Amino acid sequence: MSQIAQNNYSTTGFFKINQVCDTSKIPQIENLKNQSLKEMTSINLNLSGRKIYHENFLELCKIISQCQNLTQLCLNLNYAEIGTEGASKLGESISQCQQLQYLNLNLRYNLIFAIGSLKLIQGISRCTNLKSLCLKFDSNVINKPASIKFCEFINQCQYLEDIDIEMNYIKIQEENLGDEDVQIQISCPKLQTINLSLQHIQNKDIILCKIAEALNQSPQLKKLSLNLFQSQFSDLAFIALGDKISNNQNLTELNLNLKESELGDEGFLKLTQGITKCQYLKSLVFNCGFTQITQKYQDAFLEKLIQLSLLNLLILDFNNTNIENRFLAKFGEILPKLQYLQKLELNLSCSLKGLSQAILKEFGEGLESSQNLKQFVLDISGYVITAEEMSYLCKGISNSKCLTDFSLRLVRCQLDQQSLKYLGISIVQCTNLISFSVNLIANEVSEESKEELAKYISKSNRLLCCYLILGFQSNLKLIKALKCLRLVKFNPYIR
Repeated sequence: MSQIAQNNYSTTGFFKINQVCDTSKIPQIENLKNQSLKEMTSINLNLSGRKIYHENFLELCKIISQCQNLTQLCLNLNYAEIGTEGASKLGESISQCQQLQYLNLNLRYNLIFAIGSLKLIQGISRCTNLKSLCLKFDSNVINKPASIKFCEFINQCQYLEDIDIEMNYIKIQEENLGDEDVQIQISCPKLQTINLSLQHIQNKDIILCKIAEALNQSPQLKKLSLNLFQSQFSDLAFIALGDKISNNQNLTELNLNLKESELGDEGFLKLTQGITKCQYLKSLVFNCGFTQITQKYQDAFLEKLIQLSLLNLLILDFNNTNIENRFLAKFGEILPKLQYLQKLELNLSCSLKGLSQAILKEFGEGLESSQNLKQFVLDISGYVITAEEMSYLCKGISNSKCLTDFSLRLVRCQLDQQSLKYLGISIVQCTNLISFSVNLIANEVSEESKEELAKYISKSNRLLCCYLILGFQSNLKLIKALKCLRLVKFNPYIR
C-alpha cells in the first residue's frame, strides 16, 4: 500500500479517523473511464457500504464533471464514509452537468459536516433544469447557509416535478437560530410530488410552519408525504400544517406519519379539517400512534371522513392513543358510505377503552354492507373478546361481497374454542377469499381448537395464501389438517 493510502484522514477530509482505505480499483469506475464521456447521458452507480479510497473518489468526480451532456445521475454512496472534502468535490463535479434532469444522491450515514453540505448544495444549485430531485442525507450535518442555499435552488428549478428529501436524524449545527433565520420556501409551478422525511428532528416549530407555507406555492401538487416520526414539533405547528393542507385541493395521495410526535387534539382537529377539504383524495395514510390525541374530536374526524367520497385506500393508525371504543362502532356506520374504498387498515391496539358486543356488531355490519372493500386489516390486540363478540365480526367477514384478503391481529384477546370456530366458518363462507392472516399469539389456544380451525380452513377451495401465527409450538396437527390445500404460501409458525 502506498504512503498516501496509509495516512489517516480526519472527518473533515475524505474519511473517518484511523480508517484503513481500500486502494484497489473499483470496476464500475474503471468501466466509466473507458466510455465516451462527452456523449454519456446517464450514470447509475451503486457503491453503498464501500469505503472508497480518495483517489478513486477523485476519479469518479472527474468523470462526472466531464459528462456535460448528462441528463440522469444516480449515485448510491450510503455508508461510504464520504467526508466534507469529498462532498465538496462531488458538488463541484455536479455543477458542470447543467443539462441534468434527474438527480438521485444517496449520502446517508456519511461524515459530511456543515461546510461540506453547503459546498455540495452550491454545486447542485447550478442544475436548474432538474425535473426530479432525490436527496438522502440522513445523519449528516447541515447549517443555516446550506439550508437557505438549498431553498433558493429549489425555487430556481421551475421545471421540477418531484422532490424526495430524507434528512432523518440530521445534526443542526446552529441551534440558536431565530425564527426569521429559517428559510424553507418551495415555489415550483409544476411540482406534483413532495416526499419529505424529517424523523427525530429536535428543532423549532417554525420549520414545520415554513413547510406548511411552502404548500401554498405548489398549485399542481398531487402527492404529499410527510414523515415526522418522533419529531418534537408542538401541536401549534400541526395546526398550521392543517390550515395549509386544505389549500392543496388537487391532492390525490396524502401520507402523514406523525407517530410518537407531540400531536394533540387541536392539531388533530385542524389536520382533519384540512385533509377533508381535499375532495380528490384517493389514498390517505394517517399515522397518529403514540400521540396525545383523545376521544374529543374522534366523531368529528369520522363525520368529515365521509366527505372524501373518492377514497379507495385508507390506513389509520391510532395505536396507544386515548380513542374510545365507539370509534370502531362509528367507523362501521360510515364504512358503507365510502363507496369506492377497496383497502382499509385500522390499528387500534391498546387504544380502545374496552370492547362490547355492540361495538363489534356495528363494525361487522359495516363490513357486510361495504360495496367494494376487497382488503381489510384490523388490529385490536390486547382486548378481551368473547365468543359472541367474535361472531359479529366473523359474520361481517362471511357476508362481505367483495372481500378477497383480510388480516386480523388478535394478540392477547383471550379467544376460546368457540371464537376460533366462528373464524373458521367465516373463512369457508367468504366466497371470494383467496388470502388471510390471523395473529393469535398469547391466546392459549388448545390443540383441539387449532385442529378444528384447520378442518374448516381446508374446506375453502379458493385459498392461495394462509398465515396463522399461533406461537412457538410445533402445530403438527394443524399442518396435517391443512395438507389437502394447495396453497402458494402457508405459514403456521412465527417466522
